[in-house]
Amino acid sequence: MRTTRGARGKSFVLALRILTVDTQRPFASLVDACRARGISRSVAFSLVNAGLLETFRIGRRRYVYIDSLDTLGARMTAQEALA
Repeated sequence: MRTTRGARGKSFVLALRILTVDTQRPFASLVDACRARGISRSVAFSLVNAGLLETFRIGRRRYVYIDSLDTLGARMTAQEALA
């Protein structure tokens, strides 16, 4: 958990809730998982649109696979090397 300041200056604790099912990979809400790693919401959705993060939707909420987020740095480095 991490403490941060909201838009109005009030402190709150970020608690990342990682969900998993026995046969599936662990996942979390895209916005919450990226916020916990210091990635802004707009950058998170830009990464999704660029195809760098594996996500899926349930209803209106978008979820990201945790291993996709953990390997993001390596994939971005590989993409820059190809460019």
